Amino acid sequence: MRHLTTDSFDQVIRDSSLPVVVMFYASWCSKCAMMKPVAEDLEAEFLDQILFCEVDVDESDILAGEYAGEVVPAFVCFQDGTCLGSMSGIIGETLLKQRLQKILRKT
Repeated sequence: MRHLTTDSFDQVIRDSSLPVVVMFYASWCSKCAMMKPVAEDLEAEFLDQILFCEVDVDESDILAGEYAGEVVPAFVCFQDGTCLGSMSGIIGETLLKQRLQKILRKT
């Protein structure tokens, strides 16, 4: 997953020709550690269809406040710079995949 910071976030989200899924996480969060392999599996499955990125909420607290709120992990979906939807907490791989497909069908 591509690591984004406050400095790189807007350009990547705006300029990507693919839909973007951003996982907001914290290094101290055990739930985030559980979800990272799930996100990486989906990244491999949706290769060349979705760009998967990650943002450390402790490094980018402004982005975290704007998109992730109080709960990590949080997954936020973007298309053409627009936020399409989000989900947070521990989510099974099948359910996360279904939700991503549903959100991305709206584009």
